[in-house]
Amino acid sequence: MNTLIVFGEGETERRLMDKFWRQVFPQWGALDFRSSGGRDELVNKLIAALGPELAQPVQCVILADLDAGDTLQSVQQRIANGLRRMLAERRYLDDGIAFSPVAGLANVLLFARRLPPGHELRIVLHIAQAPPTLPALGLSFQNAATDDYILATALIESVAERFAHEAGLTGAVLNRKVTAEIPELLRANGVASLEAKDLIGIYMAVARFLKVKRTEGRERFADFVIDRALKYARPEFNSIFSSLVVALRTATAQESV
Repeated sequence: MNTLIVFGEGETERRLMDKFWRQVFPQWGALDFRSSGGRDELVNKLIAALGPELAQPVQCVILADLDAGDTLQSVQQRIANGLRRMLAERRYLDDGIAFSPVAGLANVLLFARRLPPGHELRIVLHIAQAPPTLPALGLSFQNAATDDYILATALIESVAERFAHEAGLTGAVLNRKVTAEIPELLRANGVASLEAKDLIGIYMAVARFLKVKRTEGRERFADFVIDRALKYARPEFNSIFSSLVVALRTATAQESV
């Protein structure tokens, strides 16, 4: 059976990938999600997990955040250095590690190599970038992460309406409070920097999510956001997550490069 290995930072990524896999790739094979534990641990965990698998075909997607101070190039170089180390430890010839952009996307990059006796090592690096709908709302963050995609999805009008209704609001009022009114109040009181995860917390509070749903928190909120987007706003959902779909299709050789 085919197996796709996916590295992501934590529980939100795990839940997102599980839903994606069942919705978009139900027939391909199995999904093996591995928690990367964040930027500082990613390379070591990648080497430890993939190194022993190199005697057979490997398909892998790496979900990487873009932290403050990082660039697309620096993230790519960090992963490339790790792959070079992994191949050297397994005594494969160093032919250089070259990532190629996929489908014209600067944040989706493919490294593929035939290893003796002829099977393929196929790794796709997906680096988080803010979906265009966030800058269009005047939102910008120092870091880019999976939370950016969840926030953008939660702010889709038809999705926001469902959450707002449960709190006695309209979607427009909910979105305005999340993107403008409350962040402006916080900044006026000395909170200089807000990230997508902070706005998700504001959204959950305004929508009274924990009181209405009585769930364990932000990870379950992401579940509800994705489910409602898939049901009520599939075109917008597909647009927000289009680069991730390309990454998964490329890793499973369903997308031409």
